[in-house]
Amino acid sequence: MANMKESVWHKDGHRVIILIGPGDKVAVNVEYCPNGGREETDCYHKEAGGCLVKYFIGLYGLEANRGMAPATLFTEVSWVFEEGYELYTSFFKFAPTEDEAFSAWVEEQMGLYGGDE
Repeated sequence: MANMKESVWHKDGHRVIILIGPGDKVAVNVEYCPNGGREETDCYHKEAGGCLVKYFIGLYGLEANRGMAPATLFTEVSWVFEEGYELYTSFFKFAPTEDEAFSAWVEEQMGLYGGDE
């Protein structure tokens, strides 16, 4: 994956599942990667062993979230990744595509910087 100069948000169909377990513990997992972790895709990173979205959400959970959406079982997310010197020094955030304020901003950024449409 090439080092990105601009923050490019991707709205490519990744979906997460949010579960509430015993003691009201919340867990979030990537339920669906539309790219299947293939090497030629934007979400692939060798150090992550495949999909970056799955890797970072598995590592940081909701700490990497920057938005709100109605409570549903499956939630589609937009994501951004800025590569650092190593994977652990990189920047990753995601947000629900249904977050109205954030979604409008992401759509504007995609038009300006040529992200996924």
